[in-house]
Amino acid sequence: MKKLPVFASVREVLSGVSSHYFQLILASWPAILLLLAAFGTMNYLGADFMEASQKNDREATKAALEHLFSGGTGLVLILVLLLFVLTSAIAAVRWHRFVLLGEGADRGYGQIRILRGEDGSYIWTSIKLGLVYLLFAVAVGIFVVLGASIAHAIGGGEEKGSGASMLLFLGITIIYLGVLLVFFRLMIALPDAALGQGGRVMEAFRRTRGNSWRLLGAFLILLVTAAILMVIAGLVLGALSGIGLVGTVIGDILYAGVYLFSLMVQITMLSVAYREIVGMPGEEVSEAAV
Repeated sequence: MKKLPVFASVREVLSGVSSHYFQLILASWPAILLLLAAFGTMNYLGADFMEASQKNDREATKAALEHLFSGGTGLVLILVLLLFVLTSAIAAVRWHRFVLLGEGADRGYGQIRILRGEDGSYIWTSIKLGLVYLLFAVAVGIFVVLGASIAHAIGGGEEKGSGASMLLFLGITIIYLGVLLVFFRLMIALPDAALGQGGRVMEAFRRTRGNSWRLLGAFLILLVTAAILMVIAGLVLGALSGIGLVGTVIGDILYAGVYLFSLMVQITMLSVAYREIVGMPGEEVSEAAV
């Protein structure tokens, strides 16, 4: 049974994405252009809502939100969100293949196709994982409702009620932690799909046995790192937006760049975990680029 080296993998991911950042962008440039276009459109459509939210104006925020999801604007927003999801998946396939197969490394961009059969497999695998997560979320929701009802029934006094609430909170935390442990193992099916292996969800779960806590730990470290960077980028964006249009454009570019970095980090972590735990599908596979 292979074990994921957590800290070594995290270091590899951060250093690899930092040093190959622009190569990763070039390896997925058509999808990145559409992704940035979708990002800019969402930012433009939600400008009034963001401005009202920053001013803590409830009435203006409510009006902006209603306008955002009304009529043609709402339809455009839904289409842009779908484009955002699809282009993110297409870019992810290119990044998985860059990391695991070296496609696009050493300026070999002729190897990169705008569309691949693996894109559809990756999107379908993402949908399957989303449905699994939704089932878990529904199960947790049912547990919360039942637990709250039981806590209310047995909470005769204030002290008993608070004790029952604490037990309910503890139970929810344990269950959600278990969901995360399962879900991170299932996500290893994504690089499997990107490599043309079909996105075998249950096979990924079986092959990652004994790595639940290691995967959770590695992803938590990277997610916290990405969250800190996104917060900093958001503060910079807010500061630059006060300068005017030029500042807003510069801030949007910086924010989009940090978002892409955080997305690359997550995709690369999945790739490294796949390589370290599951292993490459064939001996003909070239050495990893990251």
